[in-house]
Amino acid sequence: MRTDRIGYTMIETVIVMLVMGILAAVIAPKYRATAARYRVEAAARRLVADLSYVRTRAMMKGPVAEECVVFYAATEEYEISNAADLDHPDLQYRVDFRKTPYAVDIQSSLFQGARGAIS
Repeated sequence: MRTDRIGYTMIETVIVMLVMGILAAVIAPKYRATAARYRVEAAARRLVADLSYVRTRAMMKGPVAEECVVFYAATEEYEISNAADLDHPDLQYRVDFRKTPYAVDIQSSLFQGARGAIS
């Protein structure tokens, strides 16, 4: 007796769906934690790179040069004074940590340098 089967039975489909659901339930929390860690690390790398950029600008201008980074805690942004945005030269250089790829909430910050800590 020969039967030509085309497709899957309802039981096979339900079993596959259950296995996929279990895998998704196990993987989702780990993915969420990994994505959150990536966003925080990306924001930190961006801030370090921008502070290095400001330092380089100040060193190029000489010993009496002043460069300023202004932090806006309420909007979770910062800007580099007297610097143009790299993508839009007609706009002020500003970074918004609420937007992609960062999407982080800044709780606090501590910067420590040669002159002490600023928070």
